[in-house]
Amino acid sequence: MLDICFYAITALLTIYGVYLGITGILAFKKLRSPMYKKHSPKNRFAIIIPARNEEFVIKHLLDSIKNQDYPNELYETFVIPNNCTDNTKEVAIQSGAKVLNCKKTIKNKGDVLRVAFQKLRKNKNIDAYIIFDADNIVHHEFLQKMNDVLCEGYEVAQGNRDSKNPHDNWISSSFSIYFWIQNFFYNRSRMFMKGSATISGTGFMVKKSVIDEDGFDTSSLTEDLEFTIQCALNGRDIAYVEDAITFDEQTSNFWHSIHQRSRWTSGSYQCLKKCGVDLVKQLFLKRKIVFFDLLIRFIAPFVQILTLPLSILGIYKTMQLINFDTLGASVLIALGSTLMSTIPTWLINIFISAYYKQLKPSKIMHGIILFPIFMLTWLPINIKCIFAEESTWKEIKHSRNIDIQELINKKRRVLSK
Repeated sequence: MLDICFYAITALLTIYGVYLGITGILAFKKLRSPMYKKHSPKNRFAIIIPARNEEFVIKHLLDSIKNQDYPNELYETFVIPNNCTDNTKEVAIQSGAKVLNCKKTIKNKGDVLRVAFQKLRKNKNIDAYIIFDADNIVHHEFLQKMNDVLCEGYEVAQGNRDSKNPHDNWISSSFSIYFWIQNFFYNRSRMFMKGSATISGTGFMVKKSVIDEDGFDTSSLTEDLEFTIQCALNGRDIAYVEDAITFDEQTSNFWHSIHQRSRWTSGSYQCLKKCGVDLVKQLFLKRKIVFFDLLIRFIAPFVQILTLPLSILGIYKTMQLINFDTLGASVLIALGSTLMSTIPTWLINIFISAYYKQLKPSKIMHGIILFPIFMLTWLPINIKCIFAEESTWKEIKHSRNIDIQELINKKRRVLSK
């Protein structure tokens, strides 16, 4: 019976890896023409920015929004300070944003967005919402690109989540690589599959009518993943807009990264409990790839937990067949195999940085080399959160005070060296 379970789980993990590998290959497809045609500016946007103690960084975000290549009369910016003990509200007002005050108790970002959507519900001058985090800065074509995808008929869209600070240290580099891989091998490939991308926390757009009709029914610590599920269950595909770029600050503190990834993993488990059964039902009823993709995403933490012990057991069983029955040797071989399996990961990271993001790999080599270690540190997080989920959103300080032009100039300098 144990052998049957072992081979069954191994077969399922193999299918998991093959599926991700095949779908990832589609990301390399070249476009003969732009994915979304250019349209004249027509859509009116409400830009929503939840902010908690962000006085050091929010001004540069607001400046980058004011410098959009899009008619000023077609968008407004709303900052929602919550749980603030600094001057975030005053800085927002001085930078020309409108402030929406929160009187309700705010426990997470989803609570903030519900307050904003409720306050703006009766505003007739809004066609779509765009959500940014306060530590972001935004490419000057962002609104125009979202206008284009709206005109193409999409109701929800995720932009390209890039990094403000990939060069800080190996933690910020690893986070940057993580999001670049997600953008390229997941969201980009899903567009070629005629599938649906996923919301990634910031830099996304949703048509106002979608919120008015469906609501924003999130309660987990990962409101972005839960809203992605909500869109799938309501039959709304999510576009990936590669040219709509948001530069996000990545933490460079290891323990902050543990807190952040614990929140993501806990939120994923919460979403699985809340929506897993519905996703399975819809997969069999509608047979759409988006439901399978989301279920694959949910089992990723469990795959990581199972892979190493199954590798050890598999090698141990193989060694028994050749009359070499040593568990310790099996563990060492499995760990060695795990290390060797990181070589493709390193090659992918070099490709992602050099080709996709047009960075010199040497500039983030610490992140490329240590990325497998970064992913390995996710293993205890995944195990811990099974038994003790995070229940509250913990503040992560942002301090990378850089404007959009300075960031562009810095990227040019890196490429020229």
